[in-house]
Amino acid sequence: MHCRLLFTSVLVVFALLCSFNFGVCWSVDWFSTCRTSRFSCGNIIDVDYPFSGNGRPDRCGHPQLKLSCEDNLTTVLEIMSVKYHVLELNQSTQTLKIARTDFLNGICSPEYGNTAFDSTLFEYAPDSYNLILFYDCWKKSSYFSDRYYFTCRSGSAFKDGYVLSEPKTEIGICNSSVTIAVPTENNYKVIGNWSMLEGAIREGFEVKYKVDSASCILCKRLGGACGYDWNSTKMACYCRNQPPGACLSTPVPLHHKTGYIAPEVFSRSYGGVSHKSDVYSYGMLVLEMAGGIKKFESATSNTSEISYPYQMHEDLEAGNNTRIWGIASDEEKEISEKMLLVSFWCIQMNPADRPSMTKVVEMMEGSLESIEIPPKPFLFSPGKEGSRTIHNEVSRHHEHGSQIRFNEVFDPTV
Repeated sequence: MHCRLLFTSVLVVFALLCSFNFGVCWSVDWFSTCRTSRFSCGNIIDVDYPFSGNGRPDRCGHPQLKLSCEDNLTTVLEIMSVKYHVLELNQSTQTLKIARTDFLNGICSPEYGNTAFDSTLFEYAPDSYNLILFYDCWKKSSYFSDRYYFTCRSGSAFKDGYVLSEPKTEIGICNSSVTIAVPTENNYKVIGNWSMLEGAIREGFEVKYKVDSASCILCKRLGGACGYDWNSTKMACYCRNQPPGACLSTPVPLHHKTGYIAPEVFSRSYGGVSHKSDVYSYGMLVLEMAGGIKKFESATSNTSEISYPYQMHEDLEAGNNTRIWGIASDEEKEISEKMLLVSFWCIQMNPADRPSMTKVVEMMEGSLESIEIPPKPFLFSPGKEGSRTIHNEVSRHHEHGSQIRFNEVFDPTV
């Protein structure tokens, strides 16, 4: 088959991938740097995207997830002007266990910044609970028992304070208040037991960070390195210093790539070639990345290989994910299932039934529950006339070395 078709197909598919928040695909320096550099400090080791810091450049991670290392032992993360010690970091579950640095020596902190987070990036883990510390109150309230009351020394004077689970007007006027988080199991035990409260604060609490892990996983599977594009403020996929398409694997023979080409390229009975043909190619690539096809060699495939995506579709409908490759966690399972659903929409036989790339991006960035299960891909349905026809057409072109030119099949009016 004409090499131009392969080159154009690769360019089209890769350009679409780059439009899916995979920008800055030409920078060899950022590719090599972000791929090899890791953050390590104390017990926090071998950390990559979405984090940066301590020799790992800013463009390798999210700007609000920049770590620092103190005394080669303690990992620190600053969130909304408040510093936290990072006690644990789990990239598989996207959780951090953190403790405020200004409260490590006690609750009479000289700083009064609230524990607050950007809700688009962080959320409390289910086992975290908020307490409010009120400082420098005008007078001691008789409404509360002594278990809620504490004092902090300020110079030669002592100032009243309270710890509550929610604001109360009965405490009167207090000059400062701080919201802190503690493990839920300690939420009431610590009130009135100041040593336990301070211990719970030092113990830290868990938060989940929310980043586009699906795009990063796909980027790595394509041979790229994950980073951050400061212009688009989204995840970037850095690739080797090669022409567009470098994130794809080492080039393979053309007959290995045939399966990525939309059926209307081979037969006008399926409609005219348009931008939806590119969507089909994208869907086939995502399907392979998610484990939806093994080795799709259309020119030499047997019936069982062609119907493999059909079998995957039936597994999804039945809730059977055992065929999906490399699932090590619920998160990866959800990502793979989302990728499969999107890819099945992209490889619909009727180009009109395929989503636009804008819609594809929305589906990939949205929740799994928001994606409807698409119809079975007719091309891969076993025993279907359309499946046999397109397979024979592909084989005929391959066996006879026919050249397929886009200017012969592309209808600009479609």
